[in-house]
Amino acid sequence: MGRAPGESTDVAADAPSPYEETLAREGARLGAQAGGPQAVGALAELAWLDENVSPAALEAAVRRGLGPGAHPLVAAQAAFLLAHLLDERGATEEATSLRARLGLLTHAFVIGPFGEGTRTCPICPAGTRRGCWPALLSCCS
Repeated sequence: MGRAPGESTDVAADAPSPYEETLAREGARLGAQAGGPQAVGALAELAWLDENVSPAALEAAVRRGLGPGAHPLVAAQAAFLLAHLLDERGATEEATSLRARLGLLTHAFVIGPFGEGTRTCPICPAGTRRGCWPALLSCCS
């Protein structure tokens, strides 16, 4: 049987990879089950594909978990994963917007006196420095 010039002789080259099959299957499952908490399983499968499939295809699949009828926990996980994907492609404004809606802590401050460079016991009288942090319960006995 003759083949036309340029016609592929390898059928497997045109078939989707196992990663692409998983992406299609789990993306469809996420879209179908987004209204229930069980859809987080599909999100976990999609997150695992991060470095193995096209970023645009993965982003499109994850967005299915952000629909109006999505379960709140599924939508939160999808938003967090999507923010990661957006950061990777440089869309930091959209990623920041997604994280802001989640209410995540983004800046931390530590305030307070910390012994001014010396180890002090919090239960000993002021000015007493016994260096008793390891034996905190027995330092003032």
